[in-house]
Amino acid sequence: MPRNDNKMKYYSLNHNAPKVSFEEAVIQGLATDKGLYFPESITPLKANFFENIENLSNEEIAFEAIKQFDSVTLYSGLPISAYDAVSQSGIIIKELDVYVESKPVWFFRKWKEVAHLQKHQSFYGMKDNLLTGYPKNNSARAALVKLIYFFTKWIHSDASILLAEKLQFLSFSKNEITQSYLKLLREDKPSHLFFTHQRPPFLKEK
Repeated sequence: MPRNDNKMKYYSLNHNAPKVSFEEAVIQGLATDKGLYFPESITPLKANFFENIENLSNEEIAFEAIKQFDSVTLYSGLPISAYDAVSQSGIIIKELDVYVESKPVWFFRKWKEVAHLQKHQSFYGMKDNLLTGYPKNNSARAALVKLIYFFTKWIHSDASILLAEKLQFLSFSKNEITQSYLKLLREDKPSHLFFTHQRPPFLKEK
């Protein structure tokens, strides 16, 4: 928890949506203008930190960045044993129950992702992702992905992407595991929350 109160508001980086509370930002995910939420106040690091950043390891960068906080909690899908090397005081690790994506959630997520790629395939790297993501086999899941590719080729408006996202959120919002995540956040009341959802390269989508 940083050295300030828990009344922090979050604004959209697109600057075209109202500010929201922490809980609203977590539940909504994206602002109504599709921007990422960002805390309205955060303490900048000193200039000499950036001047020397090339000489620092990732661990040194992380530990310097968290000095402004009274404590830092890692909500992790990995077991606590994965953090044996973390010995810094003020770091709390909470192992989360792992959420397993249901078939409806997967379908709506895939629809949203492919429609976004279809809409913006002229942007750098988008068309490559679109091409490499097309299935090479004829499994049941591959057939569904091919169906998504077919209809999103013609229907990939902002409204359709937003609809897919809403259906995705509705599909997992009542899940027991996701509800437990929200319960934990309500209890801890962090004033800043940062997400990382990068998938390790050894994990493959089945």
